Amino acid sequence: MKINVAELKRQKTDITNFSGELLLDNLYEDSALVKYNLNLKVVGNEVIATGRIITKVKLKCVRCLKNFYQDVDTEFETSYLEEEDYNEYLKLEEAEHFFNSDEIVREKISGNEIDIDKLFREYILLEITEYPICDVNCNGIEEIELYSKNEEIDPRWNQLLNITKK
Repeated sequence: MKINVAELKRQKTDITNFSGELLLDNLYEDSALVKYNLNLKVVGNEVIATGRIITKVKLKCVRCLKNFYQDVDTEFETSYLEEEDYNEYLKLEEAEHFFNSDEIVREKISGNEIDIDKLFREYILLEITEYPICDVNCNGIEEIELYSKNEEIDPRWNQLLNITKK
């Protein structure tokens, strides 16, 4: 879904509200249906996007490799700037040499449009755990044996059997 910035600026309302459902393709293992509430406010050459997204993302457990769903419910706030303002913002950020995590995220308006799919995708990906596990008690793949009890231990490693904890 793309929002035309010129059309948004022509509207006489302070805040434009969009809500509904959107299907995001290729989000990890599958597509995801995203429920959203999006508020857009035009302030000069800046468009401030705030809202909330709710979805379920299909992931693969890193221990047992089974698919499972993770709920995502997050609020967001992003500011979109015209190209000149965005370049000026980047120069200021470069001069300060640090990023403040409390600061609002700023993006550049490209082609007079705001790509809402990209916005939602970024915030969903930020909410997904880096190490997805289906359950805290997941023991991993049961079919794999770490070693066979019928095999003898390599004699070079035999001395390790004599090590005990004190």
